[in-house]
Amino acid sequence: MVILLIVSLLLSAFFSGSEAAFLSLQRGRLAKLIKDKIRGAEEIAKLLEHPEKLLATVLTGNNIVNTAAASIGTALVISIFKNNDIPNSISVLIATIIVSVLLLIFSETIPKTIAVRNSEKVALLAVKALKKVSYLFFPFVWFLEKISKITGRLFGIKDASIISEEEILALIDERQQIGEADPDEAQMLERVFKFNDTKLFEVMTPRTEIVAIDQTCTLASFLEIYKNHTHSRFPIYLGDIENITGTISAKDILTGLSEKTITETSTVADFQRHAYFVPETKLVSELFTEMRLYGYKIALLADEFGGLAGLITLEMLMEEIVGKVGEEGQLIANEIEELGENTFLLDGATRIEDISETINLTIPDGDYETIAGFVLYNLGNIPSVGDSFMHENYRFEITEMKNVRIEQIKITKTRVIKNLK
Repeated sequence: MVILLIVSLLLSAFFSGSEAAFLSLQRGRLAKLIKDKIRGAEEIAKLLEHPEKLLATVLTGNNIVNTAAASIGTALVISIFKNNDIPNSISVLIATIIVSVLLLIFSETIPKTIAVRNSEKVALLAVKALKKVSYLFFPFVWFLEKISKITGRLFGIKDASIISEEEILALIDERQQIGEADPDEAQMLERVFKFNDTKLFEVMTPRTEIVAIDQTCTLASFLEIYKNHTHSRFPIYLGDIENITGTISAKDILTGLSEKTITETSTVADFQRHAYFVPETKLVSELFTEMRLYGYKIALLADEFGGLAGLITLEMLMEEIVGKVGEEGQLIANEIEELGENTFLLDGATRIEDISETINLTIPDGDYETIAGFVLYNLGNIPSVGDSFMHENYRFEITEMKNVRIEQIKITKTRVIKNLK
């Protein structure tokens, strides 16, 4: 009977350890095991696809062997004290205490501690045996599953997902801290989750910051505005900004001017497109789907009173997932690139406030948001590649243009030569 008791305790330890190992196994690590084609990893994943079945199997096995251990332990103690005139009730009490302590130490605490600390190894070792046990206990497992589901419905308990959004975000953070996740990829994954919960008013350009154009504005006047606000699209209005009549694309106008198919005396109304209005409380993910489906590049947001609340572009929505992007979908990997000592290459879309953080350069406030706007302000005309000017002791040179748009600028710090007397 001693051998039977030991076997029962070992089987109990197996079920307890298996439960702890499977439930503590990180899904990210399991995915890596599958990717590395580790034997048994796919079987673990299949068992975890139905956690209620896995738990029913483990609990059924554990209860059976624990009951067996208690019965064997009781019979063993009674047989030992049989000739000592000790009442059976006392023998049963002693047996209960001894078996409970043995189960607690050797079948619960020790195996679960080992399993949690070595979840991958334990799960891989246990998966085949556990799979066979699940077939053996199939009738019991099926019955427990049905009872569990019926009870859940009676109490209004809904099935929970195996992995919650919070768990995935915590896992991403953990992998990033120990160097197993690329920071850019981790940040993008976090943005994807945030993307589905964010409303438009949280990321829009508010009404007070909108650069809108009167529809009677000539192209010559528009170019003056565009020098300081190099946006890709603008809303246009008649009389008042609350009366938005449409939108225009800067690309259409600049292309027409460069190809000389239009003149500067034309008005922006000639390039007017349909204005797409949506409520500011709409989800970012919903608008993103609509804009891609219908081909809209800009949307105007209306508040609860029907007034203009702000605007948002497809580019801005993309930035919510991938970070800073360039003109309509071109990713800007590095806005500021250091070419050498005191020499920097900047993307034209680099924001003014970002420059002072990297380069020891002070750019005065003005009616511009980007470095391209600052360059246009100083040159006073649409530049060509090679055009340059000095600001403080820095030389600004245009290195790349796209039509009339400034793509790249090189900034070089020059030496200050002092007169020696």
